[in-house]
Amino acid sequence: MMRAHRYVPPSDASKVFVPTQYDANDSLWNLIAWNGTTFQFIMFKPLTWIAIGTHYILFFYLWREQKICDSNPTATCWLDAFVVRYALTSDDISLFTQLVVILFVSYNQMCSGIMEDQYFCGQGMIGNISTLAMYCRGSLANPVDRWNLLRYVLSAQRVYFWNLRRLDAEAHGYKSTDSSHPGTWQELSDSWLIPMNLLTAEEAKWLGDYRGNRALALFAMYERSVRLLLVAGSAGPARPPPGQGSP
Repeated sequence: MMRAHRYVPPSDASKVFVPTQYDANDSLWNLIAWNGTTFQFIMFKPLTWIAIGTHYILFFYLWREQKICDSNPTATCWLDAFVVRYALTSDDISLFTQLVVILFVSYNQMCSGIMEDQYFCGQGMIGNISTLAMYCRGSLANPVDRWNLLRYVLSAQRVYFWNLRRLDAEAHGYKSTDSSHPGTWQELSDSWLIPMNLLTAEEAKWLGDYRGNRALALFAMYERSVRLLLVAGSAGPARPPPGQGSP
């Protein structure tokens, strides 16, 4: 997901991201909304206007031919013969209806699959962190050691979703001062990571200067803490869990 957000060119961002959040309780507004809908996307496509233009050219051409045929009832009209030979029946309409239903159901299934993938991805993260917490609880007697492992994983989860929101907001042109933007790294550190004892001030500063994937850097810090605990029994910065005071 991060890769998909990162490599979308700014010129194509409006084609990928939906800037409008829909209110499920305001169905009338959803029907007449313009921004963030498929209508806005379709109406700016050249193929749409080519199809509309072709339709009207054929319509007026056939209308003109019908007028010519009506002006001379005794002559054989090719248009009338064509309509009689290739007249549409109810069976033909049912085929188009079936095609529309199949396409509509397939589109809904695709959208539902994307939503389920995102939901189960988030639930999988929660489950893995809970499993890790139980392993730490059963393997480490010192609560400081347990927290020194879990805090990096919790920070990585928080930073991952913050980064997704930041990339999405910047793709829409929002700045860090806008309400739709999750804020800068410094704001995230000062309002969440440091007050919740997830990171020390030194760690937050180091990650702020880091230009790579901060979530992966936090997992590397977690692996380092595991190695230190295995070798020395107790290592890493003495950062207690929330509510247990400062080291």
